[in-house]
Amino acid sequence: MRELEATLDEVFLRQERLTRDEIQRRAVAADTPIDVVNALDGLPEGEYALDEVLDALSGTVEDTTVGILPNELDNDEFLRELWEIHRTRHDTLRYGSDDALSNHNDRMADLEAEYLRRWPEREIDPQRLRSGARARRHEPGRIIAVEDTDEVERAIEDEAPVASLAPGGSPPPRTGAEQPWEPRDFAIAAGKDPTPEHIEWARRVLAEEGQAAVERIVP
Repeated sequence: MRELEATLDEVFLRQERLTRDEIQRRAVAADTPIDVVNALDGLPEGEYALDEVLDALSGTVEDTTVGILPNELDNDEFLRELWEIHRTRHDTLRYGSDDALSNHNDRMADLEAEYLRRWPEREIDPQRLRSGARARRHEPGRIIAVEDTDEVERAIEDEAPVASLAPGGSPPPRTGAEQPWEPRDFAIAAGKDPTPEHIEWARRVLAEEGQAAVERIVP
């Protein structure tokens, strides 16, 4: 318990109360043993004084799995510790001492190696595979970006251009001249106010010239 108190003294240095998240962040930065970090994670959210944390952790730290070789953990204990080592990775990398980072690297490497030994093919989610992504593309009503289409995927595999995106590979874009035009819209496109006289003018021009009038006025 004296070792735990010394560790938390460093965490609480010049601070009377700290939030649970700040306690845990400082503990990681102070190279606190993983069993203490795990125990701190079990604290309810809130602010704590040093003696409150010591009381909360009393009798719990000794029951954790710290120091046990990965191959001696049962599957549930092993997966919990693997999850915990990954969860604390960011804070250790950014804020931990050199020793803390080195210890974290070693423990994570040991745990990940043991994971691959137990599950050599890993627990792969089919939805993360290319076949799963392809299946999602064809779900009814699903809208996908062009870069996620089968055509783009095949082009990447073949190191070839995407036919529909290549010059001449797809129909030319539709222009305003190819759309059906109402006389009112045509009058506005021609720069005229949509008065009855101008709308009538537009109706007459469209009737007489048809598509040619639109191509002349609309880009």
